[in-house]
Amino acid sequence: METFPSFLWLLRDFALRLVDSAGNPITSKEYLENAMKQAKGLSEAVESKNRIRRLLTNFFKDRDCFMMVRPTEKESDIQNLNDLPMEKLRSEFNEQVNTLKKKIYSRVKPKVFKGKPLNGVGFIALCKLLCSTINAGEALTIDSSWGSICKIECEKIMHEMAEKYEHSIKIELDDKLFNEHEVKRINA
Repeated sequence: METFPSFLWLLRDFALRLVDSAGNPITSKEYLENAMKQAKGLSEAVESKNRIRRLLTNFFKDRDCFMMVRPTEKESDIQNLNDLPMEKLRSEFNEQVNTLKKKIYSRVKPKVFKGKPLNGVGFIALCKLLCSTINAGEALTIDSSWGSICKIECEKIMHEMAEKYEHSIKIELDDKLFNEHEVKRINA
């Protein structure tokens, strides 16, 4: 589905061994796909988790997973990660950060909808709309979402143009008195 972005699940502080139930090594993508499998059970909690799994697998056909070690071993540093320079973090973590950046940058493509690229504002609006629709558990229809985004963008442009018009008229009319004929000529 060209409409939906790729889904990258980032697991930081990952310390488990990457093996399947038989003990065979697996990739991070296989780990993700195993996590997306429906759980058995009929409780409300199980159904809630399975619903999220279904939504993710149905809407995001292009999925991947990236795992990172704990950035530092010191608990006090974990509490203040934003204030630590990269040099204070584990070298393995820093290497993973660089690998993650490369992975993201190599996969980034302009978002296209109906053959037209979305600008940043349109893309953010689409993301917000998709997230709120998914979170509300509503049926997702991309065409109606796209229509909503177009309407928002058009209203924004119309408002900007009205402000520019009012500003230009104010400049044109400042300190001038016009008769009805001159006003009609300016607005023609």
